[in-house]
Amino acid sequence: MPTVPHAPESLSSPLPRLEPSDAAVRATLHLILQSQPFRTSRQCQDLLSYVVKHSLHGDDASLRERILGIEVFGRAANYDTSEDPVVRMRAADVRKRLAQFYQAVEPNSHANSDAPLEIVHIELKPGSYRVTFHYEHALKEDHGLRPIPVSASALDSGSHDSTALTAGAALIAPPVLDQAAPLSVNFDHPPQARRAGVYIGLAAVIFSLLVLAGWKAWTVRSNILQQRFWAPLTRSGQPVLVYVGSNAVYRFTPAYLARYKKERGIEHNGPEFFVDLPKGGTIQADDLTAVKDTFVSVADLAAVTQVVSLMKGWDKPYNLRSASDITIGDIRNTPTVLVGGFNDTWTLETTKDLPYSFRDGVKIENRADPAHSWKINEENGVPATEDYALISRLQHSNTGGPVLSIGGIGSFGTQAAAEFVTSPDRMNDLLKSAPPGWEGKNMQAVLRIKVVGFAPVAVDVAATSYW
Repeated sequence: MPTVPHAPESLSSPLPRLEPSDAAVRATLHLILQSQPFRTSRQCQDLLSYVVKHSLHGDDASLRERILGIEVFGRAANYDTSEDPVVRMRAADVRKRLAQFYQAVEPNSHANSDAPLEIVHIELKPGSYRVTFHYEHALKEDHGLRPIPVSASALDSGSHDSTALTAGAALIAPPVLDQAAPLSVNFDHPPQARRAGVYIGLAAVIFSLLVLAGWKAWTVRSNILQQRFWAPLTRSGQPVLVYVGSNAVYRFTPAYLARYKKERGIEHNGPEFFVDLPKGGTIQADDLTAVKDTFVSVADLAAVTQVVSLMKGWDKPYNLRSASDITIGDIRNTPTVLVGGFNDTWTLETTKDLPYSFRDGVKIENRADPAHSWKINEENGVPATEDYALISRLQHSNTGGPVLSIGGIGSFGTQAAAEFVTSPDRMNDLLKSAPPGWEGKNMQAVLRIKVVGFAPVAVDVAATSYW
């Protein structure tokens, strides 16, 4: 039976840097999956759980892009990874969310927290799907926590019986653990203290079971709410049409690029380089050509990936269309998901007479109170720190069939809105003001999105309407 001695009187000597045990990794993974950055994306949760599991087992063969696409995202065995970049996009998203998680648990921000500070740093490096594990932060005496020295054999034994330390203990634990540690650990306390530890430990176990039961009930309810929200589209026997608009793009003509390269002695070929545009310079209209129906923003593509993955998870057939590859006949009486705001003409047409609608290229208008509309704050070339998105779920639209429109003023809004409606965990937030019988009503919701570092990081509901 491993014995954990008393913490030393002084914390002046640093803790030994042991390699994280599997149990400590799993404990940290649990914290990460329940954190705010990951609660909003089931796909990111699934991908991180998968790569952590197979990295711990050293199973590199399961950490290839195609295998991840098949095992995690339900793609067909012969799917084209160049045409469907879901793994690469979600991996980038996981890296962003991991950075947000570890930023939130910096020691200075948790000085009064009861949570362990010496959590395992799980890192998914660019260009790889194998994660690495290490300890990131050292304990500071003024954090109110103290180290519990544990032998490497006790940590790395991998035992799951009652004589092993629990994963939650990790390496650093709150002071209360000298009373509430697993009952098999001997702290050499007097009998009264041991009895107190027994009672506190039992209370902690009962409390944990109640919390787990409540969490499971909440999860079931969230899944049911999500299914009810999507029911107007998924209950139809027809495939769901998923449509994404394209972006307006202009490129320099081949003739202009040829002249430019010749004048500057540029040897490489192709149009993929930046032309030096001096301030105050001029460009002739003849030197530009419009590229229509070709380019879709990365954020819109991420949004489409979320929707398509949800359909795949429900085994719901779908058709994916973009740009001008659609006519009114395609969407008439057809369950349709419209992805995009101002770059999606079908979204603009479908929502133009609703309580909330896109207006003037920069705002979502509240028809009942235009003075209280929502507008992005991008000015003078400074990137916006805020975006807004509009979710419109119509039982019967002017196309004759049910429509779900997901669009932002900017592309970040579209991406965040798609993650919002495809995450069962956000259904409670979306529907908290829903009236009785909301399932049979049309509804709209305006989302407020915080943007940091060219990525959406937080979403809340600004307004809703049901009719």
